[in-house]
Amino acid sequence: FARATLPPDPEAVPIDKRSVVVLTGGARGVTAVMAEALLEQYGCRLVLLGRSDPTIVPPALQSLSLDDMDRYETEYYRSERATNPKRTIPELKRAFARLKAAHETWVTTEQLRRLGSVEFKTIDITDPQQLDAAIADIVKRHGSVDLVVHGAGQQISKRLSSRQLGEF
Repeated sequence: FARATLPPDPEAVPIDKRSVVVLTGGARGVTAVMAEALLEQYGCRLVLLGRSDPTIVPPALQSLSLDDMDRYETEYYRSERATNPKRTIPELKRAFARLKAAHETWVTTEQLRRLGSVEFKTIDITDPQQLDAAIADIVKRHGSVDLVVHGAGQQISKRLSSRQLGEF
């Protein structure tokens, strides 16, 4: 990648409907809001990169709203414990957190697709080989990457005073 020099005129932004924009963490949080704005304002092609794999969401859960998914949590634990009583509550909580993140990714990606050209690639951007392979694939298929918006991160909900240095 090379740093781009933007023109001084904010109206002359070098992004248009032919542009390919890669967003890390683009299917969740504030980056998803940025993805929506890019689609609405420029009509560009978006490639979202993230860890949450939307393909793990069972078809029966794909149509749930985010609020409905929150309400589904208790039923999830009940159902999973009935299927495998040896699973511990911490295991179930981690599994549900992964499912919930994947569901949010599914819902957001589908909403963005209604606005324009959007694809999602499941990768861990902290793995250089996965990232290099994903970018090489995008360039091979689309010819270039015109903008990268880095918004990936870990969502850790804790009081600031309770966080470890590695969580920042």
